Amino acid sequence: SVVASLSGPGGAHLRTFDSSTGHLLLEKRLHDPAAGRLQEPGDLGTAIAFGPDGEDIYILTNGHIVRRADRKTGEVKWGWTAPDQTYVSYTLVYAVT
Repeated sequence: SVVASLSGPGGAHLRTFDSSTGHLLLEKRLHDPAAGRLQEPGDLGTAIAFGPDGEDIYILTNGHIVRRADRKTGEVKWGWTAPDQTYVSYTLVYAVT
């Protein structure tokens, strides 16, 4: 029932929308757009996956930061930053039960 998107440099902004009406449900800034890694194409290093219960969103930004956030409030429950950000850029995130 929800669609999620990332926009801005490195996925700076998270937005969720009601899939039936298109109404904006949540808008949250994840990091300062100036801190975004500018890579081509623009979606490189950003990804979203919904948790198995649909209550949480797993978010990859800047190619090296993964967060688990509440789908309704955007509250970050935990985050992980890859130790090597120089040579490694992640491109996908999956939520597996």
